[in-house]
Amino acid sequence: MISLSARRVAINTCTYDAIELRYTGITEVMVRNYLKDNPSPAMKILVDCYDIEDFISDLHSSGIYSIPLDTPQVVVDYIEDLLNDLV
Repeated sequence: MISLSARRVAINTCTYDAIELRYTGITEVMVRNYLKDNPSPAMKILVDCYDIEDFISDLHSSGIYSIPLDTPQVVVDYIEDLLNDLV
């Protein structure tokens, strides 16, 4: 089945290429260590939205990295910082 949905796509702002997480070299261990040094209170209180466990699961996915369009901005900002700090 094919479905279309509104999503936010991660891009390289220098080349405008879509990001594929599996090619970034980011590992689950790196993410968990990042969380220790950079906890996100918002990720703990927001329920039923894209969270860090979803991100870790996405590390093993193929294709471009995207998150649901309705993901709260505070979560988007945190994941953007995480990506920029770990890449």
